[in-house]
Amino acid sequence: MNSDGTSQAQITNSPGLDQWPTSVSNGRTEVAFASDRTGSFDIFKMLANGTYQTNLTQQTGSAEVQPT
Repeated sequence: MNSDGTSQAQITNSPGLDQWPTSVSNGRTEVAFASDRTGSFDIFKMLANGTYQTNLTQQTGSAEVQPT
């Protein structure tokens, strides 16, 4: 996506909800987001191009989580 919000592109593709994206400030271009693709909401991170999606929390139950 451009800095003005144009050229947005879908970079996740799962049967669950992928929401609350936020950029990760770690010297690399990464995005953290919440998803219920595993049956409960977990925090995932991925590269900004959508690759290397990694579950960081592996939450059990129905607790909602949101990256900040």
